[in-house]
Amino acid sequence: IAAMSAGALALALTHLRHLSALGPSPRPSWWVLAIAFAVAEVCVVHVAFRRNVHIFSLSELPLVFGLVFADPSTMLLAVLAGPIGVLLVDRRQAAVKVAFNLSLFSLGAAVAVTVFHALVPAREAVDPAVWATALVATLANALVGALLVSAAVRLSGQPVAAAKLARTVGMAIAVCVTNTCLALAGAAAV
Repeated sequence: IAAMSAGALALALTHLRHLSALGPSPRPSWWVLAIAFAVAEVCVVHVAFRRNVHIFSLSELPLVFGLVFADPSTMLLAVLAGPIGVLLVDRRQAAVKVAFNLSLFSLGAAVAVTVFHALVPAREAVDPAVWATALVATLANALVGALLVSAAVRLSGQPVAAAKLARTVGMAIAVCVTNTCLALAGAAAV
């Protein structure tokens, strides 16, 4: 938890504060994105694959809108503020699990913002070049999440077989691509 939080903070302090939003004004408020992230955490999707059930949120939807329309600091605040109530009240998670999830969300979002702004062409419109960049950024977020959750499972004493890790990463990628495409369609319409 400390390493993930430190990584997110290091990315934020190093260069995220110098980045600005890509899309046209007006910019969404942090609380609008926070509500979107909270709703995404409430509306999880259960995907059964063979004998395993994978649970995925719809977090790529507000993530894409945050990447395209918000400045990075606004989005990072929303990533933390939105899900906290859902994790504590709706899911009734223990404090350590809430801390893990919030640090995971913040690190994943910081990585996504870093990747997005490193690769995005200078544009005002949400066009195919921006779509591809947003997809790469959300995939980076999904990979960070899948790998760090698997690492946490392993650190808790449970074995993580290579085949299970591959399935987890594969499912994360499939869900990420689907959610990102939906979000990009909405962003292009906006």
